[in-house]
Amino acid sequence: MRADATGIVTTMGDALLKRRRPNGGRIGIISGSGPEAGIDLWKKMLDANKKQRGKQFHGDLEAPEVSVDSIPELGLSMDLKRNEKSVWNFLEAAARDLAPRTDLFCIACHTLHYFSDDIIKLELPSRYVSMVDSVTRYVRDNEIPKVAILGSRSVMELGKWSPYAALQSLVEIERPTNRIAQTNKLILQIKRLGSDAPSVRRNLQTLISELKSETVLLACTELSMVRVDVSGKHLIDPTLLLANDVVRLSLSMNGQRS
Repeated sequence: MRADATGIVTTMGDALLKRRRPNGGRIGIISGSGPEAGIDLWKKMLDANKKQRGKQFHGDLEAPEVSVDSIPELGLSMDLKRNEKSVWNFLEAAARDLAPRTDLFCIACHTLHYFSDDIIKLELPSRYVSMVDSVTRYVRDNEIPKVAILGSRSVMELGKWSPYAALQSLVEIERPTNRIAQTNKLILQIKRLGSDAPSVRRNLQTLISELKSETVLLACTELSMVRVDVSGKHLIDPTLLLANDVVRLSLSMNGQRS
């Protein structure tokens, strides 16, 4: 609580909602599947903001305003076929919570982009920015002819539950069906042990090196957190692509209100 110029006591929330935003539009992140993915996305947004601002970046006051809703129950998306209704209820609630206090928002999880059309239909007052759109644009603009995909089971199968099913009309996709269980196991291992665990790095390097395609789409936010370098492979980090797009859109809202 504090008093404004007229002596009227206001909450900090009221003050935040009334001020101009020379640092761009307010950003929202929905996290929880997993929670570290939201942190990774936020960190990449901060890096993107510094890079895109260039000499206009001096420190804290030029950082983006970010709100993060990390919902543990969104972890049920690892078995989306069984938990579709529950996952959507939690995701919808998070989106509705973030929308009134942000100008644009995104989701730090590939699997949850299965619900993109449902989110758009909510007609929320905050702009939804899709990671899948960021990937599609990158593949198209760089004229990539073939890409291998690594992600959770529902994503890699490229069927009903995969947000990347439509990408098959744009590019040839190598789908290592004999490695789906292994990749799913690795994702759970990252959630449990962390992305810096030596065994995690070794296992991901092995998976990537066995792929035929030169370009590999890391279609799981946990995989994007693991720092690996495999000779002869170009890794697409969708979290980084999304971070760059969100920051660019945020800065285009400089001083504006939604």
